[in-house]
Formats: sequence, structure tokens, C-alpha cells
Amino acid sequence: MEKLVLQTHESAIERTESFISAVCSKYHLDNYYAIISVPVLKAMNHALSSRQMPVVVTFDYSKDGICFKVSGPDNCFNNLKETTSPLPSQIEDDMILIGRLSDAISFSDDGSSMKIVFNVRGIDSREAMRRISVFESVYRHSDIPAEVTR
Repeated sequence: MEKLVLQTHESAIERTESFISAVCSKYHLDNYYAIISVPVLKAMNHALSSRQMPVVVTFDYSKDGICFKVSGPDNCFNNLKETTSPLPSQIEDDMILIGRLSDAISFSDDGSSMKIVFNVRGIDSREAMRRISVFESVYRHSDIPAEVTR
């Protein structure tokens, strides 16, 4: 398991992007960097939004590929796992991206951790194009900027 511990908010996004990039490079997943980084960065931003530290991002293998786990302060992911609003919101848009760009998500530690799984062994060109299409359509139909805000 590889781990990044963020003790401050300063350059947290850049450090997390570098961590994901290093993992993708090490395991020859450079073509999937965007598909992997968007859900992980969205989860990390939710953990950081509580303004409490540390936030920990870990990488490990899963049954059919890889997984990233983002852990933050108490219950930082409860708002993500309990999205029931009838109106679209930033949280719902984030969950659409996280859910559709990954192969599985789960919450643990009473809402303090979110695990995001990518079945990279089974990704083929059609699956990659589907994920890219989802990513583009969500951003086209919302007010969310195409880059992760800092």
C-alpha cells in the first residue's frame, strides 16, 4: 500500500495530483490518469472541506485492479452517501462523476473514509470512451468548471 498524508491544506491538490500521477506512471496507467484523478480529487476535496487535518489518500490493489481510499475527519463523507435532494447540487454532480468514472465506491469508518475502485484489468476502449463521455456530458450540462477548483 502506498500512502499520502496531508497535514495542511497548502498545496493539497497539487500533492494529491502528483501522488495519483506517480501511481499511474508506476503501474503503466498513464492513459487513465484523468479517469482516476477526477473521482479521487473530488473525494479528497470533500474530506478537505471540513478544514480538519490530516487527510490521508492511500493506494492499493483490488480484486480486478486498483483502489484509492480517502480518509478524513469524522463523518466527512456522510453528505456524499446521503444525497437525496430532488434538485441537482454540487454534491450530486460530484457523486455522479465519482460513481460513473469508477467501478465501485464504498464508505467506511462511520463516513470518514471513501474507497474508490477502478477495474483497470477489464478496461477496454469502449469502456474508456463511455467514461470519457460521462465526464464530458456532466461538465457540459452544469455550471461546474472543467478543472478542479483550488
